[in-house]
Amino acid sequence: MKKLFMTMCLLAVAWMLTGCGHSHDWVEATCSEAKHCKTCGKIEGFPLQHNWKEATCTEPKTCTLCGTTEGEAKGHTWNKATFTEPKTCAVCGATEGDKISCTEVNLSRFYDDSTIRQFACLEHTILCLYYNKDDVDFFDYDGKKVATVDIIPDGDTTAYYTDIADPPDLGNVIVLVTMVYEPNNTVVFSFYDEFGKIIGQVEAEGFVPEDKLYVRNYAEGHYLRINKTGYTRGYDAVLVIDTETMTVADNEAGFDSLRKFDGSQYKNSFLQATIGYKYDLVFGKDGSYAGYVDEYGNRVAMYKDASPFNYYGFALVSEDGKTYDVVDSDLKVVGKGVAKGSHSGWAGSSVLYTLQDGKIHFYSIK
Repeated sequence: MKKLFMTMCLLAVAWMLTGCGHSHDWVEATCSEAKHCKTCGKIEGFPLQHNWKEATCTEPKTCTLCGTTEGEAKGHTWNKATFTEPKTCAVCGATEGDKISCTEVNLSRFYDDSTIRQFACLEHTILCLYYNKDDVDFFDYDGKKVATVDIIPDGDTTAYYTDIADPPDLGNVIVLVTMVYEPNNTVVFSFYDEFGKIIGQVEAEGFVPEDKLYVRNYAEGHYLRINKTGYTRGYDAVLVIDTETMTVADNEAGFDSLRKFDGSQYKNSFLQATIGYKYDLVFGKDGSYAGYVDEYGNRVAMYKDASPFNYYGFALVSEDGKTYDVVDSDLKVVGKGVAKGSHSGWAGSSVLYTLQDGKIHFYSIK
């Protein structure tokens, strides 16, 4: 009996020494769990600590052991494109888009056509308005007509065209203004895309045949302020259109974003065609300079000559009135000596020009 008791004790001790009496099926430790037996749950040691890899431009802070993430990717720190390099991240070297290009465009077909009253270069098309025709044509840059839009309703002898505009903030949208003065003296604002497809229309009453209305979107964003003169800076609007809802808005809409300085000290000045309206272009009364001022009239940069900005945010500037550089919307020179001439200007929202030896040269810069 005593021998049996001793045997049982030895077996009990052996069982206690071997734990649960089986061979453990271990699961190795992870960042969130310690090493443990899959069968009995016995734990050995502690969970691992995360081995963090710092966030990059495209990935958040990440554990290299388990893949857990924390926070967000940093995002790229972009350097703008230049004539030699595309838009490039200063941190990781990633690129986006193409280098800036400056291409001379042959627009003599439109410039030399005596029947064309006005033409405007958009991103993909050229809009032409005629002296003796009540319609507008859209051509591609190869000269092929892609659309025709009637300014005056068919058979309506009581209507006339009053203005056309391509406000940059609307992004290649054309606004045609038609006055129909019988029976309700209605003015019609028709919005088209650059391929001649109508995308909206707003009507307003109460104007007389003598009223000639001009689209002057000198308020930031989507408000068009309509004036009775082509030379206003937008303060005395007789009508305001909200282009997001295609409705008539309160006449004060967008007023707070108008420029806050008197331009009478300059020969002339006008709001720039940059998205967001960053600068005004001004010209000295004696013709000795041209350049850019901020919304309060503070001089930012002055040159011998300067152009408006195009749709892509580039302008031509000249230090000597003979050779032109390209600047971006921060007035940083991105291309030197790209054109020659004695005068520069804007031929619609996409194309700039210079005048050289009596001949006009058109440039697509994007």
